[in-house]
Amino acid sequence: MSTLISNVNSPIQNIIVVDSDVNATAQNNISAAAGSVYQIEVDNPTNDILYLKLYDSVSVTVGTTAPVFIMPVPAKTTVNGFASASFTTGMAFATGISYCCTQETGTAGTSNPDSATTLRMVIS
Repeated sequence: MSTLISNVNSPIQNIIVVDSDVNATAQNNISAAAGSVYQIEVDNPTNDILYLKLYDSVSVTVGTTAPVFIMPVPAKTTVNGFASASFTTGMAFATGISYCCTQETGTAGTSNPDSATTLRMVIS
């Protein structure tokens, strides 16, 4: 998995996160503190609906820790565009921002996507 986190000089101190192989392994505390999510884009090349899960936690156990936000990502979004969500004022995370992507919705899902799935996220 390749995760790139870049600071962007802006009035709200945005950070751009690009994960070129987001999967069921949690990426923990990418904000390194409390933070907010402003935009999410996910490319799903698989034939299945995937689920991006966001957690307000610094340490996630996928399958056990309850996500605070689950975004369904339609199949084949790399052909038809990408799935996206925007939060004008930001979705606040009091503890830290962690994430994963699975084939199943809900807390219990732990299966990896069948192919490399790309996540782009703007956080602060």
